[in-house]
Amino acid sequence: MGCGQSIVRSVGQRTLGVVGAVFLLSAAQLAVPGLTAPAAGVNPQLAIVGGSGVPGGTVEVVIQLSQDTANTAASADMDIAFPTDLVDFTPPVTDHCKIADRLATTHEVGGHLPQPGLLSLSIFEQTLTIAQLGDGALATCEFQILPDAPLGTAPLTADAAFLFDANGDPLTFDPVDGAITITTTPAVCLGDCNGDGTVSIDELIRGVAITLGEQPLSACPAFDDGSGVVTIASLVKAVGYTLNGCPAT
Repeated sequence: MGCGQSIVRSVGQRTLGVVGAVFLLSAAQLAVPGLTAPAAGVNPQLAIVGGSGVPGGTVEVVIQLSQDTANTAASADMDIAFPTDLVDFTPPVTDHCKIADRLATTHEVGGHLPQPGLLSLSIFEQTLTIAQLGDGALATCEFQILPDAPLGTAPLTADAAFLFDANGDPLTFDPVDGAITITTTPAVCLGDCNGDGTVSIDELIRGVAITLGEQPLSACPAFDDGSGVVTIASLVKAVGYTLNGCPAT
């Protein structure tokens, strides 16, 4: 969290300006209704956020909670199905999955591979003192892209998922599938997380979250301008790509 606080101090009002620009773009030009704050009654979302990498490389996949406006979720289980002809996961889970830094003192992650192509994860409390998960990244797992994997995407499916409150009672929520993007070259369009040639409002928000330390860079490596971090300059350039389109390749 110290890194995130440092980023916040350094960017100050400029980051707030970018956030304001993103909201303005949504309302006035792109009309993306999902950008507004969740309305009452909107279910929490437990999402799989895949990164991108090259054949033979390693890529981080983030389990993320959002829209838990009542802050009731305290633990989670998720089975992630993945295509074994494209990507792989090497057990033990505790060696290749880690709890988010913000939860390091309250929660831990465990799990196993019950069968090929299925990663079963549990995110649970470390002690009998119950703490809520809160919105943000919950855990990160490292997947390997097979050396002969073709370019494209490897779908990551929430085969089974559960979210529980402090009493262990199940909560109503929406699971969100993800994907790993397999590529050979870094993105030429800053902020184009999924490689579709455009920068969406959702991708801009992801970039802001990375800048603030709320998500790892692996959530969208396309925001990296070569510095290893997401800079304000990168965010501003990505806003320009949202308005005017990505540069021709």
